[in-house]
Amino acid sequence: MGLDPKNATGRFLKNIEIYFKWMVLVWFVALGGVRRKRGKFDPRKLRRVLFVRHDKLGDMIISLPIFHNLKRFFPNIEIDVLCGRDNNMIIEHDPNISRILFYRKEPLADLRRIFEMRRRKHDAIVDMTFGESVTATILLSLIGPGAFKLGAGKSRLAGFFDLTVDQDVRHGPHIIESTATLLNLFGIRLDDCNLVPKMYLIDEDERKGRSFLEPIKSNHDTVIGINLSAGRPARTWPVEKYVELIGMLYSGFENAGFVLTAAPSERWKIEKVMSVHMKRIYPIPEGFSIREIAGLLKHLDYLITPDTSIGHIASCVNLPTLAIYPGNMDNFAVWRPFNPCVRAINSPDFYRVEYLDVEPVFEAFCSLVAEEKSEAMS
Repeated sequence: MGLDPKNATGRFLKNIEIYFKWMVLVWFVALGGVRRKRGKFDPRKLRRVLFVRHDKLGDMIISLPIFHNLKRFFPNIEIDVLCGRDNNMIIEHDPNISRILFYRKEPLADLRRIFEMRRRKHDAIVDMTFGESVTATILLSLIGPGAFKLGAGKSRLAGFFDLTVDQDVRHGPHIIESTATLLNLFGIRLDDCNLVPKMYLIDEDERKGRSFLEPIKSNHDTVIGINLSAGRPARTWPVEKYVELIGMLYSGFENAGFVLTAAPSERWKIEKVMSVHMKRIYPIPEGFSIREIAGLLKHLDYLITPDTSIGHIASCVNLPTLAIYPGNMDNFAVWRPFNPCVRAINSPDFYRVEYLDVEPVFEAFCSLVAEEKSEAMS
């Protein structure tokens, strides 16, 4: 469990932790552990590149355009990705990825993994996390002491990298565009790239979703997914409002079926909705993996969700989606939907989506459906 920086004790202990990490880095540098590569960086001579992306699902999704465009411009480069505990599922079966590696903050196991990675002899290592991370800087040097080190937004740590891009993701352009500036280090112009993320699914990923949806699609001309869960409390829309929304959707979409999804710990929300609405409601079965969720989304017609991870996955499979966001427009500018098939509606409250009324959501969804049908006919 991480330290809570919101209280005085947490801030004090966090500062001690940061100070200790900087001291470790100083000693690591003094002992020659952090070395920059000698020579000129030439992407055409690279044989194998490692990308470090050991954080969340959404972070892996926004990184997909980098892997895909790098492989497009340099097809002979082998791309390895260092993943965390769960985000590897996003790039499984991706033909652009040569090998998936793991770092899970388990000291003994990770030490063994580091030696395995060193045997891969990467020519370049890219730290994809914006900002300063002493731990990541040391990790890069342990994995590839003779490799070029590339990074983004490193500020005080930039001197330990061979090449960096300077981006402030808090006030900059869209997070996908900010992350994709790493491609500039390889001589690739973003204007020449398709930056819409794509997730590669195999038949096994889609089989469970297809089987679940087959009888629903046979009885309804439209299938609408409604996700009741969000990753953070501030992004949670009250279940009572979903109940009211579904009542309005019943009238607006008379032959539609509604597939309800929720986090495993929030299945009670589905039960609460179904205690009011039973007609044309289909709860997703338990036990779907992230990839199977993606396979299910691929075969829906539309989706409504307050969760950014589900919204990112919907974007990857080109599912027309209405995403619910808080009213923080600075944050929205960075994390807004990138794929045009995903539209957004913002809460009137800066922090919380719960203050968003039902009628604007219904109207925004009706507009989404009308626009999609108009585009399909043109």
